[in-house]
Amino acid sequence: MARVFDFRADVAAARPLVVCLTSPVAAPFTAQCLSALGAVPVMPGHIDDLPGAVARCDALLINLGTSDAARADLFQVAVDSANHAAKPWVLDPVGAGGGAWRTQLARDLVGCGPAIVKGNPAEVRALAGQAAQLKGVDSLDEVASALEAAQHLLAGEQGPREIVITGPQDACLDRKTSVAWSQGGHPWAPRVVTMGCALGAVCAASAAVYASEQAGLLAAQAFKEAASFAGLSAKGLGSFMTGFLDGLDGLGALRI
Repeated sequence: MARVFDFRADVAAARPLVVCLTSPVAAPFTAQCLSALGAVPVMPGHIDDLPGAVARCDALLINLGTSDAARADLFQVAVDSANHAAKPWVLDPVGAGGGAWRTQLARDLVGCGPAIVKGNPAEVRALAGQAAQLKGVDSLDEVASALEAAQHLLAGEQGPREIVITGPQDACLDRKTSVAWSQGGHPWAPRVVTMGCALGAVCAASAAVYASEQAGLLAAQAFKEAASFAGLSAKGLGSFMTGFLDGLDGLGALRI
């Protein structure tokens, strides 16, 4: 497996083009995180542009953030295009478990063969048909409570090859059902709105660069390292966000 401190150099060398279908709230920070790592974000908004954009990209992010019926159509066209072109794609099932329509949309998409599912414990539990506790889009369930659900999803014929369950320590599982834990981070990281959404996009960039089943783990650990770095000098949430981007940009030199 590649080392996390080589992650930024590997991504920058490959310069993957990542199509991001994400929430307008998440788009700016997501784009900045991808750029800090040397990836190239693109965020097409019209359904007629999607097949061509996905055919030219290296990876795709589907983030359910602000979804409606029109967005669901966009997601399906993008996923079908990615699968047809054999491009890896990541599902971030934001808010799954919080409403029947959104939960079913997420379950339908997870059956379309994402390379990685990145979600909080409640979202992962909801995907597997288990009861989930959410406050807004934040999970009230513990990471450990979603491990069985993740293993169930990984066992599906058309299921993901890797699942990243986010929390104070991220749990990363692959189809071998092994569990690796992403350590570190900082308590302020969850307070950054759309931090998790940005991680989904970086998982997509990682999937474009690494063919292994631990691309999500590398992305998650990169975020933990950058958050640890930001926390060393941040005076508040604003400077923490700036320090986080600096941490991603200088990841190879951190080794903290």
